[in-house]
Amino acid sequence: MDEPPILCTLTEERRSERREGLLASLFQTASERSLGEDRLELVFPDSSEILSLLFEVLRSERQCCRFLTFELVAEPELGPLRLTISGPPGTGDFLRTLS
Repeated sequence: MDEPPILCTLTEERRSERREGLLASLFQTASERSLGEDRLELVFPDSSEILSLLFEVLRSERQCCRFLTFELVAEPELGPLRLTISGPPGTGDFLRTLS
């Protein structure tokens, strides 16, 4: 199976709005951030508000950045929430522009 192209379908204006709004909220809320070669892991304290934010980010980003894979893990005993965003080779360069 061919890898999807690393391409965001938003206009530059919409991408900038999203980066300054929804994505900025996401990165500011993360208690830990780890950027690998083609993946980004964000860790958040458990809360209903953060879970709602994470679902909104996934809903939005799946539409415009279809090459990304999102994994959301809720640790047991109301532990931290972990969001891993990954993709094909070259995704790391794209993810660095977001964070």
